[in-house]
Amino acid sequence: MDNRPIGIMDSGVGGLTVARVLRQKYPEESIIFIGDTANNPYGERTSHEINVLAGKMKKFLISKNVKMIIIACNTITFNVQKNFYDEKIPIEGMSLDLPHFENAGSITVFATPATINLHIHKNKIKEKFPNSKIEEMPCEGLAHAIEENNSREKITEILKKIIEKRKISPTDIGIFACTHYPLVEDVFKKIWNKTKFWDPAESTVENSMKKLKKENKKSESYTEDLFYFTENAERAEILVKKFFGNKVSVKNIKLGC
Repeated sequence: MDNRPIGIMDSGVGGLTVARVLRQKYPEESIIFIGDTANNPYGERTSHEINVLAGKMKKFLISKNVKMIIIACNTITFNVQKNFYDEKIPIEGMSLDLPHFENAGSITVFATPATINLHIHKNKIKEKFPNSKIEEMPCEGLAHAIEENNSREKITEILKKIIEKRKISPTDIGIFACTHYPLVEDVFKKIWNKTKFWDPAESTVENSMKKLKKENKKSESYTEDLFYFTENAERAEILVKKFFGNKVSVKNIKLGC
């Protein structure tokens, strides 16, 4: 057994959707979360910038003696170099393990431009659902609007403009390929009310826990959860306490070089 915490990193608050699943399904595990709110959004950054910024968060979590790191961000997961994952502790990115959809005639991938440009989700969908019509929706500015805690009305306006610009009709399935989007799932469902949306958070957590179980590093008892943000921790604290209760620690942190 290993009672050290699990580290979770994201470009902002979106990764809290993954941390929430971990907390709900594995309450004995402790969490150290770092969100780079000072440099959000990552989705419009270059791969080089993403690698540098993500590297700082990884270094911070390793310094906190975590037993594993979960990258709760699709943009980071698919843009960092392969050697980013080469550490003494396991590092798990966002899952691409698509479930079996009963009705998958058409599928839309909702993601940041940096993720869409790689076409990783589209190619994975083609493998599993070769007969599906696949659309890609680069949602420029949406993650940042969620990060800024914009109103539901503003989020709805932004998402509608994105969809209208791409001229894509509602599809059978919608893939949340950004961890921020489940935070406003109600908005997506209001606009595309017949679409079934899939969030990879649970699959990501299960993949992570399988690795810990294999190495016999699951925790026996919970200690504490710590949440760090590189800017505006006070704003993020509202969401953190909504998900994790009022007793958790939420702090601002400046990451070094």
